Amino acid sequence: MTVKQYHMSDFDIDLSGFELPDSFLFGVCNSPYHSEGNYNTDSGPHNNWSQWENDGHTERSGETNRFWDNYLPHIRKAAETGLNAFRMGIDWARLQPSSSPYEASEPQWDETAFDRYAEIIGAVYDHEMMPIITLHHFTHPAWLGDHVWTDDEKVKKFLVYVSNVVEKVNSRLVDNGYPAIPFYVVFNEPFNTLAGPYLFGDAPPGGIKNDAEAFSIATVNLLTAYVKAYDLIHAAYEQHRWQSPKVGFNIVSYCLYELDKWYLDIIRARSLNLERDAIENYLNENKQSFYKTMNALAETRLDAFQRWYWEKSRFDYAALFSDFDLTKLLDAIYESPNPQKLDYVAIDCYDPFIFSRVSMEDLYPFNPPKSIAEERFNWEKLLFDATVTREHLIMHASNLSGLPLYILETNTGMNHPLNGDPQPRSDGMTRPMFLRDILIEVIKLIQQDVPLQGFLYWTLCDNYEWGTHTSRLGLVEYDYENNVIKETDAFGFPMLRIYHDFIKALRSGDQELIRATFENKGAFTVTT
Repeated sequence: MTVKQYHMSDFDIDLSGFELPDSFLFGVCNSPYHSEGNYNTDSGPHNNWSQWENDGHTERSGETNRFWDNYLPHIRKAAETGLNAFRMGIDWARLQPSSSPYEASEPQWDETAFDRYAEIIGAVYDHEMMPIITLHHFTHPAWLGDHVWTDDEKVKKFLVYVSNVVEKVNSRLVDNGYPAIPFYVVFNEPFNTLAGPYLFGDAPPGGIKNDAEAFSIATVNLLTAYVKAYDLIHAAYEQHRWQSPKVGFNIVSYCLYELDKWYLDIIRARSLNLERDAIENYLNENKQSFYKTMNALAETRLDAFQRWYWEKSRFDYAALFSDFDLTKLLDAIYESPNPQKLDYVAIDCYDPFIFSRVSMEDLYPFNPPKSIAEERFNWEKLLFDATVTREHLIMHASNLSGLPLYILETNTGMNHPLNGDPQPRSDGMTRPMFLRDILIEVIKLIQQDVPLQGFLYWTLCDNYEWGTHTSRLGLVEYDYENNVIKETDAFGFPMLRIYHDFIKALRSGDQELIRATFENKGAFTVTT
């Protein structure tokens, strides 16, 4: 198959009048299981991936990049890059830890873990960055078992966990002179949280594919828990007279309405003064608008077979979601004292058509099954197209009704086996090219009055990525053998300096500096 070579965007922008918002956030992200280390060991907490690690189904996470034990080098490097936001997670599995993958009784809360999280967040504040805190990033304590979101009693325990985080971490922060947490991501990517276990079978407990009933129950329960967590967090802040936080969740930029904008639309319905019986029509109208954008993009982005597969997927997911019993979720939304249920819109910016980038060979039934690592981390399928990214974000921003928009995660996939050489992308795209071109889209979006307020890159340094250390997504490489954060990415690019220079130019408002920084294509094509 011929690989289409990647070409950097031309910097054909009239910068007159361009001004970055004063409150604009530039940042990086991590999550507990990706970065903290020592999960699923004799001395560490066990999460729902523990059994998979123990039985060899996935590579062991090990120490990963040791953010839990040695967080300061990470935070310092982020601050030195000129960032003013740092996204990280607080992990239920560490606050209420299982001592083995088989533990079934509910453990005590670990007060020292609350201390540690408050200490890390305090360090983020000390380095003049806003902490953005994810409360659930695909994992939960092993003692809860595999099926949390289909069990009402386990969902209640999640809300107890949220309450403990809000009360205990914030009380420690405030007692030490810091503000309470200002920005929460309650759930990272709600669709992906449940699709792995119940639709694709590529996340624990594994082996479950196309369980529509479990997926529908879990989706309704998870979103209902989000609604209650939103109210819980805001009520606690009002009670303590802390400054009101931003509370929400992030979605992935998929080309299918039900996997993407549906989540935002249904959570926001009441805040738009919609009556409960008008929601079905409202969702259908928004779906039609969504596909006007996606149809136009698909015309030039997908071949005939991929378009057929995309159309089939549209039909399949529409049918799946149409069977949902939304009563519990809508009761929670409409019985709440607060009609507002989302304080921002957050998109994880990837290739919307990743689901559709298939060939007949991929679907041929007699081909040997691929391993989870091969299936999940075929980064060659993850493409970046500037027009697609911009139009997709404009479409999301079209009915925000005053909410700010954030890119809370983005990257370009690269592989580098632990015991092998880095594997450049066959399309020739490098990390500097990607960062340059997506920041060009940030400029254009701001010029088009899209209320974009932040851009966060996944991730600062290489991490454990859902079963493997092979994926190298960091702006800088992590030396796993010596536990050292290196100065360049795995391919030799000084990415922190490059990111720093882009940020400096954009914040300066100096048109000549911006243009010179973005037009210097030679800096993004040759490794140092």
